[in-house]
Amino acid sequence: MSSVFTPADTTRFLLIGGCGRSGTTFIQERLGACNEISGILDFESKLFAEPASIPDLFDFYVYSYTQSRFDWMANIFVSSVERNFALLPESNEVAPITKDSAVAAAREFVGHLYRVRTGSLNLADAFRRYATPFLYGVLQPEPARWVLEKTPHNALQFGRVLNVYPKSRLIHVVRDPRRIAESLARQDWFTGSFEDAVIWVRLYYEQYWRLRSSSGGKNDRELTIRLEDCVNSPRVISQRIGEFLDIEDTQIRFDGDIVLPNQGFRNLSDDQLQFANSQLFPTIEAFGYNLEL
Repeated sequence: MSSVFTPADTTRFLLIGGCGRSGTTFIQERLGACNEISGILDFESKLFAEPASIPDLFDFYVYSYTQSRFDWMANIFVSSVERNFALLPESNEVAPITKDSAVAAAREFVGHLYRVRTGSLNLADAFRRYATPFLYGVLQPEPARWVLEKTPHNALQFGRVLNVYPKSRLIHVVRDPRRIAESLARQDWFTGSFEDAVIWVRLYYEQYWRLRSSSGGKNDRELTIRLEDCVNSPRVISQRIGEFLDIEDTQIRFDGDIVLPNQGFRNLSDDQLQFANSQLFPTIEAFGYNLEL
């Protein structure tokens, strides 16, 4: 993998995020089929969102006053890459990206940062010089204008991502939060009740609204789309995404693969629905969903 960043390169990072079970994987699959977008489908690298992510490494590199603080974060970062890329889907075997190649690239990237830290006057530019080819190499199976990465918590960390890469874009996927709680409660790995799922969703969105407020509110680098609109108004959503990314919207297709329930919440008791409405009302209202269905 190349270690030299060419400033003329026009590739940018396209992140997909949103509350878990909101439809981020569906959007990733649809956008990954576009000619101008390339990424590893059905995979979450967590490079922009997990603790010891690219924004964390950037902060420790640029703002730490001792080398030991950066050493600590760099070691955690490499371990995180090793852990997450061990989960690459089997379908990715044909791509030139493996766990071993990703870990080797992470170590090379960090090694470059060590070597230039003491002699660089602009640590932020030095970081980007080596972070960019690393990210291209581990996230992009084929060259394209946009590098695609999907991790739900990208939506929470996007303000920090912009500090590193101001030209990045986020597609924030939302869904009726009561539907998210229903879906979450059905997952084998979720051990709580429906009420627990509602609280989980509420806490996620409370953090989202808090972070968005602290960063000055919505910006033109973020596009929010409702999963239901991808099904009910696919052409409108394709046009919005095309304009947002400056690509031909005819490449973006949402027909076919997803069916959303259009009936009321028949699987929920009146008490459960009332509880969900009371806990999730701010988000239900903010994203334009009906309180009574």
